Amino acid sequence: IGLVHSGKATTGVTTTATTPYNPQLVIARYTVLPAQIVPGENFALHLVLENNSGYRAKDILVSLGTVTSASEAPSNGGQGAATPSSSSDAAVVVGTGNTKYISGLAKGGDDELSFELISNAALASGVYNLPIRLDYVDTKGNARFSSQVIGLIVSRKPNLAISSLDYPREVVKGDKFDVVAEFENRSDFAIKGVAVELKGKDFKITDGKLFIGTLEAEDGDVLEASATAKSTGAKEATLILKYRDDFNQEQKIERKIKIKVNPASAKEAEEKDLAE
Repeated sequence: IGLVHSGKATTGVTTTATTPYNPQLVIARYTVLPAQIVPGENFALHLVLENNSGYRAKDILVSLGTVTSASEAPSNGGQGAATPSSSSDAAVVVGTGNTKYISGLAKGGDDELSFELISNAALASGVYNLPIRLDYVDTKGNARFSSQVIGLIVSRKPNLAISSLDYPREVVKGDKFDVVAEFENRSDFAIKGVAVELKGKDFKITDGKLFIGTLEAEDGDVLEASATAKSTGAKEATLILKYRDDFNQEQKIERKIKIKVNPASAKEAEEKDLAE
């Protein structure tokens, strides 16, 4: 699901003064897929351009500028030509140039266009600004422009993996068995708020929770839990691996554990009753 933004006004909009015959072009909506951009990976930008005036605009050029951190001001201050992308930018256009052409928009009309981009692999998580310049010609043949800014969300994607998970596929009701889960941080950066938990309503679980906190790059840990099935049949438990992303939002990785629980024999049941 992409991140859809809408509204007639966009943060950082700068336009020429309103005069007769001057069309007013705006980025009415935009969608980014995926919604959170992963450093080093491709993403798609889909724009909806609207003419919110009573005058036609023609020969429209839509140009993407240089992506900068939201805490930085664009080098051109939102004015003048958009700076073409370069290999050192936070993100660059791939497959086409950074400018696309629309022949015209009638009053109240709209059009859609898309760009494919790739983000820099070294990009830090955060909110980034992408300036967009709209050049067009009014009904009197005058060249005009409008500069707008849209926001992009970048988030590193941790590679937190369950490297092994050992447990019996078949047990006897009432018998204690072990569940051992090994997990590791395969990212090149530390992951915060790491915790693991084994849950299952049909089992009595011991030592089923482990909080690690910060798990350094290429480091790992082990959960060693034990459980006892409370009823017979096909049962299921869940191993939940939690962490917090760079925006401090909790993320989860889940692995299902399916176990067949058999009834104890009459002799075993009697021995257990005597033991209790």
